[in-house]
Amino acid sequence: MSCAGYESEILPDARSRRVVAALLAVAAAAGAALLVSLPVSSICRGALLALWIGTAWAEARRFRRATSRVERIVMSADGRLRGGVGDDLRYPLELLPGSVVGRRMAWLRLRFEDGLSWGELVTERRGGREAWRRLRVIWRHRGHFGRPSRS
Repeated sequence: MSCAGYESEILPDARSRRVVAALLAVAAAAGAALLVSLPVSSICRGALLALWIGTAWAEARRFRRATSRVERIVMSADGRLRGGVGDDLRYPLELLPGSVVGRRMAWLRLRFEDGLSWGELVTERRGGREAWRRLRVIWRHRGHFGRPSRS
């Protein structure tokens, strides 16, 4: 079966984005708790804690900036991805290693041309069964998605 004319529309939903944001917060808190318990000097502990919180804050800002730009993603059969808001799919996207498409859920690691990258948790629920089926067909036929190219 050829997927030459296929496109799949991926619609991230607010619930999935809230789950990812909550997981970011839990990871930040857990990391801070572990750093506080390290058996090192308080100056070193404070510096590590400040670095950890700064990094977690930067990651949360990056996620928020990226998700504000994209409410809709379209994956073409040839491997091109575009994202944007409404009918304006102005942003070419790159699929990064670590992306996974499962039966009812996918984790997509994406990057804009300007280097801003983020992870998007998407489910079959919002886009519909036909769009999800197309996504899975494209994913299978384009098996190198998310893998680094070999030289």
